[in-house]
Amino acid sequence: MKTGTADEIILEVRKSVEQHQCSQQRHRQLKLNLSQKDPLLGGDALLQYWLTLRDPGTQFDAQQFVASLLFALNPTTSLPLPEILAGLSNWNLSVEKFPWYLALQFGKEQVLRAVQELETTASDSTSLTRAAETFRFWLKGNYLAAYEQVR
Repeated sequence: MKTGTADEIILEVRKSVEQHQCSQQRHRQLKLNLSQKDPLLGGDALLQYWLTLRDPGTQFDAQQFVASLLFALNPTTSLPLPEILAGLSNWNLSVEKFPWYLALQFGKEQVLRAVQELETTASDSTSLTRAAETFRFWLKGNYLAAYEQVR
């Protein structure tokens, strides 16, 4: 997987999730492969896959797997923050590495502002409000120290 397209990366991630049950060995292999790619290609592909994960109750492992790759590799992305956050109500609240990755990429304050804006402009949604509160909670932690341990 040295060269490839976003679709090929997404296929590899999907295979890792569905066939390899998000194993640590597969995570290490994929992390190594992605680290040798254009960070923008990898970041966009991982986030595109992330945005397809719709059920936070049943897709914790998949979300954790992808968020862990995003956080460890910290790849750039061309996707705008509001587009990424549009699916916030689908995020499993226990996956702390997703808000941490976004804070690394966009800056903590910008992420917090975008979450606040999404919360105020969206229709009244209990799941979105809870997700926004949890997002803010995770960003209070020392995600930079955690990042130093995984990179």
